[in-house]
Amino acid sequence: MSRVSAFFHRLPWSSTRSTAAKATAARFRPRVEGLEDRSVPAADYWMGFVGGNPTWSLGHGPSYGDDVYFDGGYSNDSVTVGVIGPWNSIHPVNGYSGTVTLNSSIWVSTFEQTSGTLYWMSAGEDVNVSSSFTFTSGTLNSSSNLNTVHLNGATALIDPGGGTVTTGNTISFENGATGTFSPGTVNYTNSAAFTVAAGCFVTLDGSLGDVTFIQDASCDDTSRGDITVKGGATLGGRVSNYGTYRFMDKANVNFDGGSGVISAYLQARAGGGIVPTTYIENESKLTFPASFMEIRAGHLSTLARAGGTVPTATIDGKLTVSQDTGQTTDIQICTGSSPHVFGTLNVTGDITWNAGTFYPVVNASSPPQADKWITSRKFTVGANAQLSPVTINIPPGGMPANQVWLFLQAGTDGIVGTAPAVIGGVYTVSPSGTPVTQWYFAT
Repeated sequence: MSRVSAFFHRLPWSSTRSTAAKATAARFRPRVEGLEDRSVPAADYWMGFVGGNPTWSLGHGPSYGDDVYFDGGYSNDSVTVGVIGPWNSIHPVNGYSGTVTLNSSIWVSTFEQTSGTLYWMSAGEDVNVSSSFTFTSGTLNSSSNLNTVHLNGATALIDPGGGTVTTGNTISFENGATGTFSPGTVNYTNSAAFTVAAGCFVTLDGSLGDVTFIQDASCDDTSRGDITVKGGATLGGRVSNYGTYRFMDKANVNFDGGSGVISAYLQARAGGGIVPTTYIENESKLTFPASFMEIRAGHLSTLARAGGTVPTATIDGKLTVSQDTGQTTDIQICTGSSPHVFGTLNVTGDITWNAGTFYPVVNASSPPQADKWITSRKFTVGANAQLSPVTINIPPGGMPANQVWLFLQAGTDGIVGTAPAVIGGVYTVSPSGTPVTQWYFAT
């Protein structure tokens, strides 16, 4: 054996490695591990037609994951764009005055439109936004095509800055999306509307100027989510509330489709297992110049206003309270206030109370106090209407004899109907359990 052979013969890894080690080495398999994607979206700017040729900053039209800009600082040329894959974002901005025509639906994380016009060729070509939606100026598809902006968990700001934005797309809040409409006008064309799914929160903030929706007579704004209206607003469509509407901060809301269009109304209905609630804070007013407000299920409640001086909420127009099959309806004044704030729900038009329960709170101490539901017109009480006073501060000696409380009040047309038990009668006062005869109304 040569010296070299003898040397290798004595090396541990060649001559003395264990059988177990050899088995382990035989079983070893290398694997590939994915690394975090550190790629940055590419910004592709529309540069206009150069020498008659469509020109983009990246040398090609927008593609997968790009940030796509139509910027008036580069070009105002109109263009038709083929949509390839989901983009990261789209931005008609900086005074862009052209029209961008898109040939299919788009999916983006961020949508920002501060100028220009976006147009889709066909119906059903929608906008899908997953993160941020900003619309402050311009036109978002005012064509006869009725498409939808799906705000899929996105945060939205529609802020015309006191001016007007126009859209022929229904704006749909979905999957926990939130949004704010700031002062200005949203001109919905071609029966477009806005819809709010359960679990979504939207604010119409007219605190610093009116929020106005101009809408076709056939549009239907449907909400199963939570909508808050602050300050001034005009809603031109049929508002169907399956969720929660809050009219707050001295809201002054006009339901008016223009030219006496009767289609503009507010209707609360049950659907999808959700009990609708309509809150009107004291010192707020809802006006129905040519239409009505209707509660068909759920709760109609006024709310005490912090620091308020007038404990009255007003519905300027007609009010109907009924009860759909299998549903419950109730009316409460200054609900949740502690100590209770005695208040009034004032309706300037006719009240038709077909069904449901009114829960006025009654202060049995002297002088007597009670919540009130009043109209200056006619108050019609149906056979399925119920009155259920909630009595507080019962004196130690029991209820005062022949106490008269004013719960319902009508104008010169009076209180009419088929429910004498509601108009006046006997109910049991807790905790004494003594039946007491009281009158519940006045004219």
